[in-house]
Amino acid sequence: MKKKVLIFSGIIILVLIAFVGYKLATFSIFDTEFKELKTIKIPNSNSKLIIYHLPSNVSSQDFIQIRKIENQVETVIENFENYDLVNDVTFKNDSILKIIIGKTIVNKTDTIELKIK
Repeated sequence: MKKKVLIFSGIIILVLIAFVGYKLATFSIFDTEFKELKTIKIPNSNSKLIIYHLPSNVSSQDFIQIRKIENQVETVIENFENYDLVNDVTFKNDSILKIIIGKTIVNKTDTIELKIK
């Protein structure tokens, strides 16, 4: 009976060691996924803008990235470092995008006008 308890305890310990080893081997310090915040159709155009939040990592801080998709080609228009949310997005006319972006930690917002070509 004592031998069975020792074998069972040994198996449980080995499974726990394997589980902890797996978790340590696959642990990610930084988020690697970026999330889509908004998609906007450009007026009088077949193009659209996608606004992403890219999380911080070792070499950069959080930032908002605006990409333009035209004819299935995605190009980066602008990066805004130190921001992590989009409050509002409007077009002033067909080529000027007005975007209000902010940072949640310090409750900071900025209004930016961006010319879309």
